[in-house]
Amino acid sequence: MSSLNRPALRGAAILFSTIVGAGVLGLPSVIARTGLLMGTAYICGVGLLLLVTHLALADIFEHTKGRLQMAGVVNKILGKKTASLMLVVFLLLHTGALTAYLIGEGQSLSLLFGGTSLAWTCIFFAIGAAIVYRGIKVVASIDSVINALTIIVLVTFGMWGIAHGTHLPLLPQTDISVLLPLGVLLFAFHGTAAIAEVHELTKHSHKSFLTAVVLGSTVPIIIYLLFVWGVVRLTGIATTEVATEGLGMVLGPAAAHIGNAFAALLMGASFITIGLAVQRMYEWDFGLSHFTSWALAMIVPAFIFAIGAREFVGIIATVGGICGSIELIIIAATWWKLKWRHV
Repeated sequence: MSSLNRPALRGAAILFSTIVGAGVLGLPSVIARTGLLMGTAYICGVGLLLLVTHLALADIFEHTKGRLQMAGVVNKILGKKTASLMLVVFLLLHTGALTAYLIGEGQSLSLLFGGTSLAWTCIFFAIGAAIVYRGIKVVASIDSVINALTIIVLVTFGMWGIAHGTHLPLLPQTDISVLLPLGVLLFAFHGTAAIAEVHELTKHSHKSFLTAVVLGSTVPIIIYLLFVWGVVRLTGIATTEVATEGLGMVLGPAAAHIGNAFAALLMGASFITIGLAVQRMYEWDFGLSHFTSWALAMIVPAFIFAIGAREFVGIIATVGGICGSIELIIIAATWWKLKWRHV
C-alpha cells in the first residue's frame, strides 16, 4: 500500500499547521533587515535542521512504548533530570507560542471586523479552548481546509510580490546582527509538539508516519521562501512586524482583508494544535484527567496575556531562540542514547 495515503496526509496536515503559524508572519520583517541572500540561506538551513530533528523525534516515538509526549519519552531514555528540563522547555516554548497567537489573533480580528483587540482575543480564546477540549479528530478535520487556504494565500502573495515588487534588499543593513533571524526561524519551523499527534494518527504504518513527517516538514521550506521573497520585494526594508499589515498598505483594502483573515485562520489552527499537544503532555505524561490537563494548557497563556504580554515578534523570537535551541539539543541527545542502546 502506498505511503501517501489518508493517514499520512492527515498527519502531514497536522504537522504543517503546527509549523506554519504566527512565525511565518514575522519572518519577512527580519529577513528584510538581514538581506534576502543571507535570509534564503537561513530559511533553507534551519528548515533542513528541523526536518532532521522531526525525523529523529519520529524515530524516538516509534521505539518508545506507551502513549507519551516529549517529556515522557525523554524520561524513559535519559532519566528524570533531563525530562524535567524538557518539561520546563516544552512548557515555556509552547506557552509562549500560545500567548503569541492570542496576541496576534486579537490584532488580526480587530483589523478585520473592528472593535478592540482585547475583546477579539477573549472571543478567540473561548472558541479555541473549546476546540482543544474536543480533541484531535476535530483538529484533523479542519486542518485540511485551513492548510489549503494557507498554501493558496502564501503562494499567491509570494508569486505576486516576486513578479511585481520593486525592492531587492539582498545584503544586511549595516546596524543589524546576522544572528537576528535565528530565534524567529527556529520558532517558525518548530513542529516537535505535533510529532506525537502524527504518530497517533499513523501508528499502524511506519511508511505513512515517515511520509507525514517529511511532507509536513519540507513543504513549509518552499512556502516560506516564496512568501518571504514576495513580501520583501513588495515592501522592502519597511516590511512590518506582522507581514499582512504591510501588504495591506501596499496592495490596498481588499488585500488587507484577505491578509488579516488569512493570519487569523493560520494562528487559530496553530493555537489549537499546540494547545492540544500541551494538554496531551499533562494527560499522557503525568496521568492527569482530561479536564485538568486542558485547563492547565489553556489557563497559563491566558494568564500571561492578562498580565500584559503584548509583544508579538518579541515573544516568538525569545522562545524560539532560547527554548527552541535547548529542545533541539535534548532531542539530539535522546536520539543518540536511543541509537546507542539499540546497537
